[in-house]
Amino acid sequence: MGLLSIKDQLINHFLSFRNEETAEQMSKYMRNKFDFIGLKKPQRQSCCREFWSDREVPQGEDLIELVSELWKSPFREVHYHALDLMYSQIKQADINWINLWEGMILTNSWWDSVDYLAPRLIGNVFLREPEQAVIYSKKWIESDNFWLQRTAIIFQLHYKEKTDEDILFNSVLMRADSKEFFVQKGSGWALRQYSKTAGEVVKCFIGENENKLSKLTCREGLKWLKSKGKL
Repeated sequence: MGLLSIKDQLINHFLSFRNEETAEQMSKYMRNKFDFIGLKKPQRQSCCREFWSDREVPQGEDLIELVSELWKSPFREVHYHALDLMYSQIKQADINWINLWEGMILTNSWWDSVDYLAPRLIGNVFLREPEQAVIYSKKWIESDNFWLQRTAIIFQLHYKEKTDEDILFNSVLMRADSKEFFVQKGSGWALRQYSKTAGEVVKCFIGENENKLSKLTCREGLKWLKSKGKL
C-alpha cells in the first residue's frame, strides 16, 4: 500500500469521528490558526491504535515521507499524530531526521508543535550527538525565525545534569533583547527547568544578567526557586 494511500486512509479514519462542536472549541483555543477535527488526545490516540492495529507503521525513509505528507494536512490532530509517529521510533532517529524537523518547525508553526519537536524529538537526538547540538543550536539562535530561536533555547528541557550550560546561557543571552513573547517565555522556561538541577547556577546567571534579560524571563526563570523558598 502506498504512503499517500495510507495518509488518505488515516485522515478519513479521523474524519469519521468528527465532532464539530469540539473542533470549534479546539480551534478557538489555538486562536483559530488551525482546523480541527474535534478529537481530544484520548480519543485521537484510540483512533490511531485502531487504525494501525492491522497495518505496519512505516520505518526509516518511508516514515519520513509519510510524516512529511501528514504535515501538509490542514487538520491539527493529523499533525499531532505525525509527531507521535516520530516519537514512537525515536531510538532509530539520527541527525538525518533534523532537516525534516527543522522544516516542521518552520511550517504549521505554533507553540504546541514546537514544544513537542524541540525537547522530545530534537533534544533526544542531540543528547546522543552533542557535537550536532552545538552546530544546530548556533544556527537556530542566530536565525531570524523566533520558533527556531525558541527551539535552540528549550531543546535541553529534559537534560537535567546533562545540560550544556554554554549552549543554554549563550542562547538565552543571544536573544535577551527579543520582544517576542515566545522567546522570552521560552528562555524563562528553560532556566526554570534547569534551576531544578542547578539552582545556584541559574540564580547567579539571572542575577548577573538581570539588566539584560526581560522581566518575563527573569520571573519565569526564578519561579521554581521562589516556590521552594530558595531565593
